[in-house]
Amino acid sequence: MIFGVSFPFVLCISAFLKTAAGQDAIPALSVPASQYWDGIDGPWSTFWVAVGTPPQQVRVLPSTSGDHNALWVVLTEGCTSQDPSTCAQDRTVFNPNTSSTWDAIGLFQLGLREEAYLGYNVTDDNAEFANETFTLGNNNGLPTIGDSVVQGFATKDFYMGALGLAARAINVSSFNAPQPSVLQALRNQGNIPSLSWGYTAGNQFADPPTFGSLTLGGYDNSRLMSSGVTVPFGSDQSRDLLIGVQSISSDNTQFLSTGVYAFVDSLVAELWLPQDTCEAFERAFGLTWNDTAELYLVNDSLHDTLTSQNPSITFQVGPASSSSSGSVQIVLPYNAFDLSISPPYVSSSSRYFPLKRAQNSTQYTLGRTFLQYAYVVADYERSQFSVYQAQFPPTSMPQNLTAIYPPGQGPNGSSSSGSSSKKSGLGSGAIAGIAVGVVVLIVGAALLLFFLRRRRTNKTKIAELPANSVGGVARQEDSTYQKPELDATEFVRPELEARTKAELAAGDPKMKPEFYGGDGSTTDFSQAYEMDSLDPKSYARNELPGSPGHMFAHELPAEDVLPPELPTPPALSSRGSTSSSARGSRRSPIPRSGIMHQSSTVSRSSSGIPQSSMMHQSSVASRSSSGAPQSSVMHQSSTASRSSGHPQSAPTHHSASVSSASGAAQSSSGTHHASIISPIAGPPEASRDPNFPPLSFSRSPPPRREPFAPRPPPK
Repeated sequence: MIFGVSFPFVLCISAFLKTAAGQDAIPALSVPASQYWDGIDGPWSTFWVAVGTPPQQVRVLPSTSGDHNALWVVLTEGCTSQDPSTCAQDRTVFNPNTSSTWDAIGLFQLGLREEAYLGYNVTDDNAEFANETFTLGNNNGLPTIGDSVVQGFATKDFYMGALGLAARAINVSSFNAPQPSVLQALRNQGNIPSLSWGYTAGNQFADPPTFGSLTLGGYDNSRLMSSGVTVPFGSDQSRDLLIGVQSISSDNTQFLSTGVYAFVDSLVAELWLPQDTCEAFERAFGLTWNDTAELYLVNDSLHDTLTSQNPSITFQVGPASSSSSGSVQIVLPYNAFDLSISPPYVSSSSRYFPLKRAQNSTQYTLGRTFLQYAYVVADYERSQFSVYQAQFPPTSMPQNLTAIYPPGQGPNGSSSSGSSSKKSGLGSGAIAGIAVGVVVLIVGAALLLFFLRRRRTNKTKIAELPANSVGGVARQEDSTYQKPELDATEFVRPELEARTKAELAAGDPKMKPEFYGGDGSTTDFSQAYEMDSLDPKSYARNELPGSPGHMFAHELPAEDVLPPELPTPPALSSRGSTSSSARGSRRSPIPRSGIMHQSSTVSRSSSGIPQSSMMHQSSVASRSSSGAPQSSVMHQSSTASRSSGHPQSAPTHHSASVSSASGAAQSSSGTHHASIISPIAGPPEASRDPNFPPLSFSRSPPPRREPFAPRPPPK
């Protein structure tokens, strides 16, 4: 299967096109005559078969015997020193020793049941069975059948080889391993449309002389008259072509007093009829029975008399022995009976009248003599056969082969027993070309749909890339860094690309900058403002315009939440005094390490909680074990404190306190003190000013976060 197109689908397309074109699925097969008249019991039209490897050409006669379903060939043992020197050539013997494909099975009887009733010695008529390859015709391009049962014999009861036309399987040694007959093998290979055939023996003395005609899988419509009779097969499969002979007459003479059933058998030459019928022929034509030869021999004077009279004998045949069931008349002129016989059948060559005395009904037979002017069509698919009057068209007239379809497989699915000529419709090559073209179009359409769907799928996948992908390629996360997810209560800030300006909407309750004074008053900066996005490597040291000094932006941990802004407690406000070092007049980012002029110290208690310390001309930054800085008392300094839960305080002189906490704000006493709260995160450790060493921690610092731009000061 390719792109969903399977081979059975291709066969269906081909069959559909053939049906639409009115063309047979498989045409009937015509086996050409050998152009020879062979035999020692009359001149019979034979047919070529090439047997073995390398092929040996032999001539055979078609056999309609019910038990004959294989190819018979005459072995070299069929000609002895007592035979004429031309025996091997006349019988066209086959030598299995020179064939590389001859696979001997064993020696068996020919198994001729019906012919045994006629006196043939079936005990002595043995044959060597083998699997062999053969080809119909003589280099005519006809089919080859491989590994088929071929039976080689030497008896002279049957002078020529024969091609069995029965469709039943071949059982050699048992019924457990049947092998296909010649007809079935051709059907299995697709060489013929059905198990059927059409045959007439031809006649050397017809006007014009006409060779026999053999068609497999149908019949030649040019070799039969339009009217015929169809007869169902006999109940005995060995006598399947059993037909009712209703009458036999010549002019005003009746030869058959009572109708009989006779078997149509081309393996034998004579007509086997009842005793009284034979006696009627003796009286009408002056025939004499020869007990030694068991034949009606004809001398020269009788031959001249009969030739001058040229009587015609009419056989009326039908499904039954009575004329009430329908019938057809087959007319045989005298030349059909004017035959010759040669040794070893007789001691010397002589003319004979091909009529045999039958002892009982099992011997009633219509042999090749009858088939010279009768055309028989056997249909094993429907278990019936038809008999027509044969005609002898001029050699210039082409064949008109007609295929027989199996039931239900005819044109347009017809289930009738009719057939369709192959003259109409497209040729096999044209139909094959159309079928291939349709398949190519289907495959092309499947390819186009496949690539379009694949392209659409790729676009969908790109559109559904995760948020951490850039340019359609997912970024590789640092294994040591796990970016925490934000709580639903946190405000997600969009990342700003470098060298771009981001405008914040005025009045945003979460982004609105507010300035708290020491007296509890607030100033609302709700107007929109712009800021330049900063280089993430240098934003750690940005001088805020208008501020006396430098402030450093630091990144808050992911778990920090914007705390509520608390007013300065009154108790602490009363202790403060105005100092020129206070920095409460401007909102700015919260320093994590603080501003340090000379040195910094961190003290931590044994419990992990940093204790306060006093420094002269220094700044103190302390942090509890929970990450909350403690307050410190400084002279002429700034204090940065952070607590885990409650604000810490210390008296200061001329100082300002900057505090930040996760739950409560820090405050310091003094005049013009201010509390500055900022959600902006600080820079990573690598971005800090080398002049100010970072704080030391007893535990690992919080995980790194993606940098983003600091919050701008109000305009």
